[in-house]
Amino acid sequence: MTDQNLEQLAQELKGQIDNVKAIAEEYKGKMEHNDKISAEAKHQADEALTKLNETKAQMSELEQKMARRQNQGTPEAKSGGREFVESTEYKSAADGEFKGITRLELKNTIGTAQVAGNIQPTHLGLVLPNQQRLTIRDLLAGGRMSGNSLEYVQEAGFTNNADVVAEGAEKPESAITFEDADAKAVVIAHWLKATTQMLSDAPALESYINNRLRHGLDLKLEQQLLRGTGQSGQMSGLVTNAQAYEAPEGATGTNMFDVLRYAMLQVVLADDFANGHVLNPIDWAIMETTKDENGRYLIGNPQSQAVPTLWGLPVVQTRAMTMGEFLTGAFNTAAQYFERWGAAVQIGLTGDDFTSNKRTILAETRGALAIYRPESLIHGTYVPAAESP
Repeated sequence: MTDQNLEQLAQELKGQIDNVKAIAEEYKGKMEHNDKISAEAKHQADEALTKLNETKAQMSELEQKMARRQNQGTPEAKSGGREFVESTEYKSAADGEFKGITRLELKNTIGTAQVAGNIQPTHLGLVLPNQQRLTIRDLLAGGRMSGNSLEYVQEAGFTNNADVVAEGAEKPESAITFEDADAKAVVIAHWLKATTQMLSDAPALESYINNRLRHGLDLKLEQQLLRGTGQSGQMSGLVTNAQAYEAPEGATGTNMFDVLRYAMLQVVLADDFANGHVLNPIDWAIMETTKDENGRYLIGNPQSQAVPTLWGLPVVQTRAMTMGEFLTGAFNTAAQYFERWGAAVQIGLTGDDFTSNKRTILAETRGALAIYRPESLIHGTYVPAAESP
């Protein structure tokens, strides 16, 4: 079955539709003149309708077959572990009893940011329910880098003097201040031991890489993106560069709901728009279980499977954020994470691996965080809703 078959059926269908229309017009004319419709004419009409329905069914079946064939040609989204165990490097290492494997950089990058390999989202988009938790990296713009450091400019201040100008009058000048900045690519790595028996079991190794090695990199990367100090080889993180929260004049609320809304306002007053909140999981659980005087949840829904949101923005829950603190911001415009290496996996012999029938599996990644606009990131503290008056 080909496109040519489908086109041929379409032409046949068009001719049969024209034929049925002609019979219908003939019937209509005879009925208007009170002419009797013969049994032979009725038989011809029934036959034409039968052929029309058969052709429509053939077309529908052919379209479904072609769609299935196209879907079979769509590449399967693979996890990092699956990609590793299906690589030629792994298969060659298995033949050589895992005495060593060349470094293999995985195409599916850490987390959801190849937003991301496993979840069909976007660097900034939300994940589907029950798929994978939202991470800080989902809120950030993403990019690739080829060097070991980035040089960029960071916005230090903007004075907007735009105004209406009368004819012949001098036009006002605005001012924007930039500062030179750089971000070095940071390496995050760890290794684990595995027996040669596990290495020979591809499904077990796939799970081991996904659930331990890559997950460990994810957690540390999130901690660096959020709270890296910029010292001792660390990233200079979002909290480190963020502006301190300041309640607007006349603000009366001090609980977590109020403060997070005012933090969004602070971003707006900086001529930007927030696209997410980062909270400690305990704080978010308190907020979701807060009830009114009638025992009804204020925002929580025990049956909800939607991505957590507050004031219309997604909520990232991470233990990298200290309880009682928050970070709200326009993460997609204020900062960008540049990946130098995707997650890379390597197997080798170290120490007593040979005599203990074990191998060492190393996983590492490397990237840099650029902070373009610190004033679009707001960091502060709040009184938990359960404790506020």
